[in-house]
Amino acid sequence: MTRYTSATPDDRATLDALIEALRRNGDAADARHVLEAAMAATPHIEGLWSARMSFEPIEGDPGTLARRWQDAIPDSINPLHVQMWLAGNKGDGEVAKDYAERIIALDPGHIEAQRQVIEYLYKNDPTSAVAHIQSLLPNIQDPQILRMVLGWLARAQDREGRYADAVATWVQMDAIHEPEAVPLPARSNDTLSYPPLPEAPAVDAPHPVILSGPP
Repeated sequence: MTRYTSATPDDRATLDALIEALRRNGDAADARHVLEAAMAATPHIEGLWSARMSFEPIEGDPGTLARRWQDAIPDSINPLHVQMWLAGNKGDGEVAKDYAERIIALDPGHIEAQRQVIEYLYKNDPTSAVAHIQSLLPNIQDPQILRMVLGWLARAQDREGRYADAVATWVQMDAIHEPEAVPLPARSNDTLSYPPLPEAPAVDAPHPVILSGPP
């Protein structure tokens, strides 16, 4: 690792090979020690911090490690993402939203950060959630991402009480087909083999209902 940091600090393939060697060694404490030494020598290498985080034990302190990472590489999104995830797991939605907004300032298209902001607004201010999601739509080119964001919008509209708008958005979302969706079979037009229609049940009798479509 010392030879690596002095000779090829930005060689990702070499770094990945060394990290895999540390992992196969099975000594997480030694891996942390080796990585800490490498980070002290070349603190600007993103991959070292990412690897060091992967060796942080469950009972460790990933928050402090993420803050160190942020101090070493101030323009990196990755430590902000870690801190956003930690805050979300603790149930601190406002702090998670603050980290998400810092990520979005660096990368407006960051889906996980946008999701975090929208989830917070959905719970606390659905009107703002609707407005925020609508502001994202003009910049989305990928049909599947658009489908996902329309789903967010319909959910927020429903929570806001705009039920007709929510239905219209779900219909718009449903028109964007999933790549894995199985197409409906072609109609045979063989009406002669259809079974006869049953008699209508009594008004107060229970009967099954089949629903298809959004949401």
